Amino acid sequence: MGSILAASFSTPLKSAPVATTAAMDTITTVTKTIANSLLCTREFYIPGAICIYPAQSKKIIINRAPFHFGVLMKRYTVLDSFRGICALCVALHHLNVTGSITEWAIFRNSTYMVEFFFILSGFVLTHSYFSRDFNKITLANFVISRSFRLFPLHIIMLLVFLLFEFGKLAAQNYGFYFNKPAFTELSAPTEFIPNLLLLQSWIPSAESLSFNYPSWSISVEYYLYLVFGGVLFFSNDRKSIAIALFALLSVWGFYSLLSHNLLLKDDAFRGISCFFFGSLIYFIHSRIANININKYVASLLEMAIILACFFCMTLPIENKGVTVSILYGLAIIIFSGEFGIFSSLLKSTFFQNLGKHSFSIYMTHAAIIFLMVSGAMILSKLLGVELSYSQANPYGNPIRYINLGNATINNILVFCSLAVILFVSKLSYDSIEKRSIRYGKKYQINHTVQNDTNRQSTQ
Repeated sequence: MGSILAASFSTPLKSAPVATTAAMDTITTVTKTIANSLLCTREFYIPGAICIYPAQSKKIIINRAPFHFGVLMKRYTVLDSFRGICALCVALHHLNVTGSITEWAIFRNSTYMVEFFFILSGFVLTHSYFSRDFNKITLANFVISRSFRLFPLHIIMLLVFLLFEFGKLAAQNYGFYFNKPAFTELSAPTEFIPNLLLLQSWIPSAESLSFNYPSWSISVEYYLYLVFGGVLFFSNDRKSIAIALFALLSVWGFYSLLSHNLLLKDDAFRGISCFFFGSLIYFIHSRIANININKYVASLLEMAIILACFFCMTLPIENKGVTVSILYGLAIIIFSGEFGIFSSLLKSTFFQNLGKHSFSIYMTHAAIIFLMVSGAMILSKLLGVELSYSQANPYGNPIRYINLGNATINNILVFCSLAVILFVSKLSYDSIEKRSIRYGKKYQINHTVQNDTNRQSTQ
């Protein structure tokens, strides 16, 4: 039944030739800006190892000192808060309650907030790993860390949705029929293995939105982690090569979305374009990280980029996914400084907890919505009152709505649902995420072993 709840993340990108050309010009301009930022007229250090002198001299000298582009290994708390806000918006995107806030334009278009997740992941991982000596042990620890970060909660939620299918099968014996029979279409047995291995967004024959449908983006992101780690490993002594590859991958991803490249699914290209765009955004951020901005100027910039993102999300514009991705990149640059009034607000305990629980919010909300909709359908049959109905969205996908007959009651239901989602996500974070991260650290190769290996390799 997961399929009846899924509002498709894979919104087709509509593009006229003129709009496509304009969008590609924008991408080219951004790429040139990045190149000019990285090859500026004064020397700077690429973390982990390469000293690039002014572009005119065309000299690249290996330097083993670990620099960080002037950026300390800080945690971007404000950006963490945005991750939590976006996760809640995605939950509201999937929760359809008649006449409630879920029908606001910002939430109907919150599918595009997944782009923010991809960009932020690329930004944060580049911040964390680009400056390191990315040898075999670092690569192994990176893969272990990322795998234990994603797979435990993903597998548990996949099993939960598998139980839902068995529940639907049992309910059919008592005369309760849902939109689709158990273990069919998006929940067919053939979809289980691709989901288990997080391959559903990469295999052409697999359904990206099968079972726990939000995991489509986790499918994309996990294998982008591996590409990211592979690039850093093979370019360990030539970090400039990594920068060039990140730029090429990002531009290729955006171009493929605009030109409707059929080599991979659009889901994959959304991730490729945005994830490596996030890496490039980090390099730009690192060039201006030490600039102090007046609090009031910073607040105006923060308000301006929030409004720009809002209008881009809600207005009918061509190539919305590409355009909003560029705006997200600017937002990350602005808010990474944490200078403005909005940044101060986002540092509050509530928003920090929201960011901390964002992955659990994202991965568990679909199951809670499934139970809500299923309950409404069962009550409709028992009481003879229509509390749930199906309606196609603008893209032709069937969406299951809940309607308790009164707008106020419907909104109360929405806020109660959000409270349940937040409560469950906290439980999930404490009982699953924290433990899996701890186990991941347990299986990593420790620093002592790594140092011994490094010493042996130099003898």
